[in-house]
Amino acid sequence: MGIDQSSAFNHLPIPVSFRSLDIGQGFVEYPTVLVSLFQNGFVISSPKKLRLGSILSIRIRMPAETLGGNFSYRRCAGRVVAEQRVTGGALGYRIVFESPSPFL
Repeated sequence: MGIDQSSAFNHLPIPVSFRSLDIGQGFVEYPTVLVSLFQNGFVISSPKKLRLGSILSIRIRMPAETLGGNFSYRRCAGRVVAEQRVTGGALGYRIVFESPSPFL
């Protein structure tokens, strides 16, 4: 079942959490938000410094409106490809999908 990405985009920021073995505690999930959505990935703010090229395990809380009234969690893997500042000057990272998009 596909999800309309434009519908998901209307509900930004979307709550997400991620894990990375590069941080040294691969079993800890760090909560944050998805702030921009693209065809092949997205931008998240991050409470932790991430290494370019790192692979993240990401859990996305899909907005209820995109799924017909019930929210759900989707998992995907993504690679950190760029560091950038996001709204309010927070540290952010552009992530590209390594596994199938959770929006498909």
